[in-house]
Amino acid sequence: KSDARISPFPLAALRFVRRQVLSLSTRRMFFGGLNDPSEKLRKEQKKEMEKKRSKATAAARGRLREGEQQRETNRNTNAETKTKSKKKEKRYEVLWKAELRVRVEDVALKRGIRTRREDKIQLPASALRMLERFDDEMGARQPNAFFYVSRVDEDEDEDEDKGCYCAALDYQAEEDSVVIPTDLYKRLGYSSGDEKNLLRVEFRSRALEKCEWVKLQPKSNEFSKFLTRHPEADVKMVLENVLVQRSCVHVGDVFEVDFSGFVSSVSSPSESKFVFELKVVSLKVEGGEEDIVASLIETDVEVDLAPSMEHDEVVERIDTLNRNDEEEKRKEKEKKLAEAREARRRIERNEERKEKLRRFREAMAKKLPLEPPPPLASSSSTLKTATTNNVVRIRISLPTGEAIDRRFYDTDDVSSLFDFVLASYSFEEEEDKEDSDFCLVTRGGRFGEEKKKRIYRSSSNRSSSSLGAAGVASGDVFFVEKL
Repeated sequence: KSDARISPFPLAALRFVRRQVLSLSTRRMFFGGLNDPSEKLRKEQKKEMEKKRSKATAAARGRLREGEQQRETNRNTNAETKTKSKKKEKRYEVLWKAELRVRVEDVALKRGIRTRREDKIQLPASALRMLERFDDEMGARQPNAFFYVSRVDEDEDEDEDKGCYCAALDYQAEEDSVVIPTDLYKRLGYSSGDEKNLLRVEFRSRALEKCEWVKLQPKSNEFSKFLTRHPEADVKMVLENVLVQRSCVHVGDVFEVDFSGFVSSVSSPSESKFVFELKVVSLKVEGGEEDIVASLIETDVEVDLAPSMEHDEVVERIDTLNRNDEEEKRKEKEKKLAEAREARRRIERNEERKEKLRRFREAMAKKLPLEPPPPLASSSSTLKTATTNNVVRIRISLPTGEAIDRRFYDTDDVSSLFDFVLASYSFEEEEDKEDSDFCLVTRGGRFGEEKKKRIYRSSSNRSSSSLGAAGVASGDVFFVEKL
């Protein structure tokens, strides 16, 4: 309000200060929340929620990928299974079949062939023309052709156990005939000297896979004993010499293994057996898959020896005996448990019967009338006398030999005598407890049957139901007589 002029410098300074204050408040308003604990907590919670959401999304996507992979795997597995089943259906398809006359001759041995000669056969040229036609249709040549041979007198539905696979030596045999070696002739079960038999020869669409592993089982324990006595015997070399003579191997084949030239000495003079029989019990082809027949051409075979058949039989007998012993022990244990249960039930029944009998006797005792008081000590009385005229003292001899006595009023009912007996004795204690009806009878003395008192618990006494009316006197001794 003064007339003095205000210098512009202070006004400019005020404006500057004002701008600084506004700027400072604005910064506090917008940036002061960075150090605010609640704001920091909210941001951390938001980040945590985002992490959880991202993890859940990733897990869901992973499950979707795994499900898709599993479905793809299942589709591939089903496709492979269908393919294998189709291949298996076509595996035994017979492409060529002929019944040829058998001629036995060791052609391979005569030609000096040292390997694969025990199961190679000579076929006619028609078989070769069939193979060439088949190769042209397939567009590829088979390196090794295997034929399935079986006796004609076998059933038409023969399986691979009745015949065997063999390789072709050549195709120079006469038409309608086949030349087989002696070993194969014996394996097929032909009788020696009879060459008029017919052999069924089939070429199947099955391609024999290469053998990778075979398990051999000796027939007797002598094989393991022989190897124990002769540790220098080269088992590997002997088995190689045996397997190298075959073109293919079947489950069930029996090889004769000869150790004559593979031992350095004879342990005992009586030892003369060096030939043992080994049976093929299982085999695997390349890839580890089990099969019943496989090729031995151009392959390395791993041989495993199983315990002998005699050993298996002994083990089976021991297992049978152990099972029988366990069965007998089980039956004996069950018998003892049954006996224990039966004994426990008997004890429980006896306890129940005793408890029932106790309650029954208590009930009978409660039914008894009030007993008269005993006579005064000053009065001299015997068993047959009483201090009062209306009191009777009665003794009852039980079947167990025990005697019980009690005082009654002569006006008491006759049934009180029977209740008194049942309160102390029951016919259920005896073995014969079907009929528990009884009567009370006196001895009778020298007067015989005429003077006996016999009291029944029947309706005949109801007209004179009191003890006095029934003729019971003080001092009477009654016996229990079962009706």
